[in-house]
Amino acid sequence: MSAPAALIIPDDPAFVRADICGTSLLLRSLCVFARCGARPYVLRTAVCTEASVPDLARALARREGIAAPVWVDDVAAVPTDAGLFVLRAPAVIDVRLCAALQRAAEGSGHLVRCGPAADVDPPIWYADGSRGRDLLAAMTTGAEPARRALASQAVAIDAGDALCAPISDADSVRRAEERLLARTSKPSDTFLARNFDRHISHWLTRRLMHRNVTPNQVTLVSTGVGLLGVVLLLLGTYGPQLIGSGLVLLATIIDGVDGELARLKFLESELGRKLDFWLDNVVNASALFAAGAGYGLTTGSAVYLWASAFNLVAAATTAVPIYFLFFRPGATASSSRLEGILKLFAGRDYAYLVFALAVVGRVHWFTWICLAGLTVFLVAALALVAHRLRPRI
Repeated sequence: MSAPAALIIPDDPAFVRADICGTSLLLRSLCVFARCGARPYVLRTAVCTEASVPDLARALARREGIAAPVWVDDVAAVPTDAGLFVLRAPAVIDVRLCAALQRAAEGSGHLVRCGPAADVDPPIWYADGSRGRDLLAAMTTGAEPARRALASQAVAIDAGDALCAPISDADSVRRAEERLLARTSKPSDTFLARNFDRHISHWLTRRLMHRNVTPNQVTLVSTGVGLLGVVLLLLGTYGPQLIGSGLVLLATIIDGVDGELARLKFLESELGRKLDFWLDNVVNASALFAAGAGYGLTTGSAVYLWASAFNLVAAATTAVPIYFLFFRPGATASSSRLEGILKLFAGRDYAYLVFALAVVGRVHWFTWICLAGLTVFLVAALALVAHRLRPRI
């Protein structure tokens, strides 16, 4: 099945000048249309030509799965047989909005526009193949009566949970960014991640998103902070362990920033996902080892050293089935209860418990909690992998 086309008409300087989470509105619109499976076209206008955005190609090259747009001088070159999106005014949109427009066109009309019924000139429209040429003609003639006539024939939909935020001034940019930032949380976030971590990570992301900071750089910083905390935990005394556990907790919070930046700026990549997963597990396994090993090194307890070594090996081993189940390319989720439990305990909420134990000077108690939990977790993960690999008859 052919992909629909998406025509952007950047006749407002805001398409290039508006900075939305560190990306221009034109770049963001191209990324959204590419993510919803549309082939993007850009109409050369008096305020925006290919030559006027020389950094666009370089910015697109940094984003996986985002093709360069086709620049056109005549809308006749834009195909409409498979459907057509038209973005004719500055607005922040998202993939869910594109999907909602397409569903509405299939279910209740051939021509759809976003916004209240009284709004006859909304920023985004969608037409199926039968009305694509009509939409192009009305949008590119510049005649308001033509758009009004077409609006009377179109189905108006409310964006609902989708995003359709017109951009007109600094306040509208700020509101759009806040809505985008709120959407960077994950459905899989635990209670602590949702109610504590995200508040701090959003605060950090808000201050980094307009800077030239990449998600992978944040991942490396998070790893460095976590490993510094591990070194302090290994010292085994109250002060260093309290600071070290705090740094491990801080690393888990910073770890949320890389994903938030990636989603806000469309910088998700397979390399970034792998780097984030494996470095997270380096910090996790090291912290689980250091929680008991610090006490063992300080007191000379071989029992704690052996238990900590077991926790290190078990945590490192568990990373392999978890990667296979949830993080490898092509991994598919299921609704099984066991998988839900594994996802819950695969998080990094343990850092809160380690910090709480450090406050009372009992970090080493975590060794036995970890030993029991990792044993069950590893067996469950391997069982789920075996179930996934079982031949279907």
